[in-house]
Amino acid sequence: MRIRGIRYKVLIDGREPLLHFKPASSEEALIRSSKNMPLMQLLKHMVSYFSLRKAFALHEVLKAAPIRYKLEYVAYLLLSLILALTSLYSFTLSLLLTFIVILVSSLYSLVTYPKSLNLMLRILAGPVILLSRVLRALTLAIYLVIKPLYNKVD
Repeated sequence: MRIRGIRYKVLIDGREPLLHFKPASSEEALIRSSKNMPLMQLLKHMVSYFSLRKAFALHEVLKAAPIRYKLEYVAYLLLSLILALTSLYSFTLSLLLTFIVILVSSLYSLVTYPKSLNLMLRILAGPVILLSRVLRALTLAIYLVIKPLYNKVD
């Protein structure tokens, strides 16, 4: 806020994944916490993408972003549209396409992330990041549909 206050333009690149896991305050808390806690935090994080505030922020970022970022979000929307349409036509085809998308994103993250990371984390990172971006793109599309309705009310 202070940087914006002195009239600098702040642009946040929302493409980089950032997960916040709360560290345990003591060993006892670590023992008491369930093994599924990181998974629950990840699910809460994914659900948070259905926020119109985040969609508004993404819309503002994409206004100033390079064209390739905009095209990337169009691709995420097209991917979800293709998967939805194929599921209407053939559930098996939709499942096959979903498997291919997950496989490709897993292979991409396996090659991209450093070998020092846990193998399972490297494999799962791609699909999780892809899912988060598809959710953001869908929420952005909903925001773009709803936004003119709010402008009419004002």
